Amino acid sequence: MPLARSILVLWLLLPSMVMAAESKQQERERHYQSKIQPLIVKYCFDCHGNGNSEGDFNLDKYTSVQKMLEGRKSWLKVQRRMNQADMPPKDADVRPTKEEFALLSEFIGPALNDIDCTGTPVAGHVTLRRLTRYEYRNTVRDLLGIDYEPANSFPADEVGYGFDNIGDVLSLPPILLEKYLLAAEDITNKAIVTAPPQPKTVLELSGRRLQAGGSASKGENGTHVLASTGELSTEFNLDKEGEYLIRVGAFGDQAGDEAPKMHLKIDGQELTVFDVKNEGTPIPYEHKPKLTGGRRKVTLAFDNDFYDPKAENPKRRDRNLIVARLEIIGPLDQKVDNRTDTHKKLIIATPDDKTSWADAAAKVIKPLASRAFRRPVTEGELSRLVQISQLAQQNEDNFETGIQLAIQAML
Repeated sequence: MPLARSILVLWLLLPSMVMAAESKQQERERHYQSKIQPLIVKYCFDCHGNGNSEGDFNLDKYTSVQKMLEGRKSWLKVQRRMNQADMPPKDADVRPTKEEFALLSEFIGPALNDIDCTGTPVAGHVTLRRLTRYEYRNTVRDLLGIDYEPANSFPADEVGYGFDNIGDVLSLPPILLEKYLLAAEDITNKAIVTAPPQPKTVLELSGRRLQAGGSASKGENGTHVLASTGELSTEFNLDKEGEYLIRVGAFGDQAGDEAPKMHLKIDGQELTVFDVKNEGTPIPYEHKPKLTGGRRKVTLAFDNDFYDPKAENPKRRDRNLIVARLEIIGPLDQKVDNRTDTHKKLIIATPDDKTSWADAAAKVIKPLASRAFRRPVTEGELSRLVQISQLAQQNEDNFETGIQLAIQAML
């Protein structure tokens, strides 16, 4: 209750306080016009008025107290020189009396230093401040759901007066701008998936990890070498029935009239035979069988070994099969949704028969940009961001890549 009464009393007294302040200003202005301005004209205008600007100081424009306040720094110098009694100069033909000096001094000091509470508040200079690296991390987390830690790569923030978030000391050197650009790419790659959903990878092994049967040895770079008749195999589980892709990375040492033959088998039943004609570097050999679910065994067999120690070319004397990699992917008709939770939250629209790329991009970008800028995004800003996203369309990239570009521009 005491606080409420104090507020009520202040509210009731406020109009009279404002009126009193206005009356004071008006009285000061009348005093300036009637008493002070004539003294300034009489003693100062020979050097500083009527177009004269000795010492780069002219008094012609100071026709009111408000004008004085606008030139406050200059008038503080005037007050200091007057208090020292060296202005007007001591050799001047006419100088103010002691009473006139006192009158000028008593007026200028309060006029320059008095606070006018009725005027328009002036906030002063506000520096445009960038985010510190910790604020940047928090902003990215709140905006996109990505906890991005830039401290290891961003330059340390400058410190002023014991704080690292003062705008006047937070510079933007070229190296930091470059880090911002790289960070934007990294963040958007984590937030939005651009690759379309893919079938599940059931098995992915290097050749060296396959079990050997017959004459086989481990080669370089994770390969397995079948130097004579033999086979490589492994077992795996299939959850569902369907069409699968079996991809084998292999190459061969060529000799004789045939290329090394690689027999692909499932549970001992041969599916196909590959002629492995490439040398030195593995290439993919693929087959798409229909398989039932359950525990299965895949085998890669080599059965056309050849050796001729008398061949003219030493590199053509021994036929070998080298297996570098084995992959099984599928079922091919069932795609795995690889989108992140952030992706699903951000991509709220996609182009289709009824929605153009620009309209879909605007629906995605508008709420995100408003949160990023911490105010409603303007139509001009939204239009530019949509145009940036359409760069992907022009390059025949997908919609998600375009949204990545727009978010990078925001960041």
